[in-house]
Amino acid sequence: MRRRIAFWSWEEFTRERIFEKIGMNGAQFSVEDSQKSLDFAQPYSSGSLLPFKNIKSVGPAGAINASMRDAVKWLAFWQRGGLTESGERLVSQEKMARLFRKESSEKIPDVGVEFDYGLGWILNEVAGKKVYWHSGNIDGFSAHVSFLSGENLGLVVLTNENSGNAYQLPWKLEKNGKEQKL
Repeated sequence: MRRRIAFWSWEEFTRERIFEKIGMNGAQFSVEDSQKSLDFAQPYSSGSLLPFKNIKSVGPAGAINASMRDAVKWLAFWQRGGLTESGERLVSQEKMARLFRKESSEKIPDVGVEFDYGLGWILNEVAGKKVYWHSGNIDGFSAHVSFLSGENLGLVVLTNENSGNAYQLPWKLEKNGKEQKL
């Protein structure tokens, strides 16, 4: 199997081995393809329209374009511990434990959040519950996904604005485990 994977692009592997199996049928990797959708979002920064930026050369660092419906399927996959809705295991229990194990500690000064970092996931504790999250932004777009471990509760925020409260909202909501005035 490793030999076969070596000849796949990152996009092919991700589409076939992950997206198709968890039902992320609208997710894709190209800003050109995203604009073919009838309801695609335009990128903005501080209220100004931005040109789309093609980041294919660093695809795994943020080139996935997904609707809210697909992002929720992604979240549910992680909440189920790496299992598809039908119960197929895509990520071993050992690898799941490794992803959510503390590797380092960091602080985000502008929002006053301290956190531990796993492999691709931020690890917090809110009101005694483990919270896992990941955020990112690309010119004109921001995304945040978080969930409470062992609970059927998660949050997905997708915006077509990469500045201001929209990007910081999840951190403000998670800080101290309660909603804060923005």
